[in-house]
Amino acid sequence: MAARAHVRADDLAAIPIKALLDRNPDVDWNEVDDVILGCANQAGEDNRNLARMAGLLAGLPHVSGGVTLNRLCGSGMDAVTMAARVIRGSDADLVIAGGSRA
Repeated sequence: MAARAHVRADDLAAIPIKALLDRNPDVDWNEVDDVILGCANQAGEDNRNLARMAGLLAGLPHVSGGVTLNRLCGSGMDAVTMAARVIRGSDADLVIAGGSRA
């Protein structure tokens, strides 16, 4: 953990999103409706829209959205649940969701 202490949360969150893009070249990533990330501890420099910044840093198009939510320990699980809810409700077709501890 200490080795990554100097890495910003959005840079760190961009790594798995970029890996997802790279592993799935047949997906049209222009179709991403939203990136939803839970973040339990936003403070200081990390007090920004982590999901939006991570998506952009990973190479998602500027038209993709991003929302960061804070439910403390339940942030990541709530982000995934929220993504499932919007897909099930037909408000979105393609959503990236996960969690971070800034």
